[in-house]
Amino acid sequence: MIALVLWFALGLLVTGLAVFVASHYLRLTLRSLAVIALGTYAAGFIGLSLMSDGTRALFLGRLAWMFSASVPMGTAWKPLLACWVAFGLVIRYFIPTYEANGLGNSQGTIRKLLFPFRAVALTFDDGPSPDWTPRVLDVLKKNQVKGTFFMVGKSVEQHPDLVRRIVAEGHVVGSHSFSHRCMPLLDQKSLEEEIDRAAEAIEKVTGQKPRYFRPPWGMYNRAVLDALRKRGYLTVLWTRSSQDWRNPGADVVHALSTQNPELGEIVLFHDGGNYPSSLGMSREQTVDSLTPIIETYERQGYQVKTIEEMVTAWLS
Repeated sequence: MIALVLWFALGLLVTGLAVFVASHYLRLTLRSLAVIALGTYAAGFIGLSLMSDGTRALFLGRLAWMFSASVPMGTAWKPLLACWVAFGLVIRYFIPTYEANGLGNSQGTIRKLLFPFRAVALTFDDGPSPDWTPRVLDVLKKNQVKGTFFMVGKSVEQHPDLVRRIVAEGHVVGSHSFSHRCMPLLDQKSLEEEIDRAAEAIEKVTGQKPRYFRPPWGMYNRAVLDALRKRGYLTVLWTRSSQDWRNPGADVVHALSTQNPELGEIVLFHDGGNYPSSLGMSREQTVDSLTPIIETYERQGYQVKTIEEMVTAWLS
């Protein structure tokens, strides 16, 4: 009985660790986390069942053997560790790929676009900002490329002329909520207000409701996705972050944005923020790194496209 309790406690510990890692780094939905929890337990059971023992000819016999007191920790830790490591690799590599592969999958999010030729999308969050958005637009115009701007509704209300310039220069406008709140923590009414007020602000300026939505910090749950899907949004996340929000240096922003690119990458930058604080809000490094980033992509044979262009090409 003591051995059974110990195995159960160990399973809970490892399962909790797997779920924590998955929720913190991959930000999956509760359904995916439940699959990970069950899978972690299953990996442990499979690991024990693979141990060499001639008495375990049938599956039920193996289960009985696993729960018996004859399973010493010193004997079992190796196969358990091997299976948990293997399952960890599945969590790290397979699940994100599965979640990313598509438009219209059960998650309802876009992380990567299987574009028919070498292309990447440059996306900008947290604007519009009178200090930084015009400078970002100047760089994009100089390099003759288009970007996708996920804008905060209250900033749209404060700087409508910037929004009009973004649209006039051929860039795509998406929603980034109204006030950049953590949406999974909101009640249903507040969640819907964040979505709808941002849409109203953007439509008032541009004449069109936004089609694309990026949750603040990329954080979402099933309620967020259901509310967005109900309103016809495509939820767009990103493949890689430039990490310009932490001002690591223009060279670092360039390296993080361009090293070993893949087809259909969505790269995250900022032309506004940081929410909720204005500390460290400088986007100087973003502006300084954009031209070298674009030039590097072009040397590698990549075209810079908007999310709209990539989605349209994917669906055509």
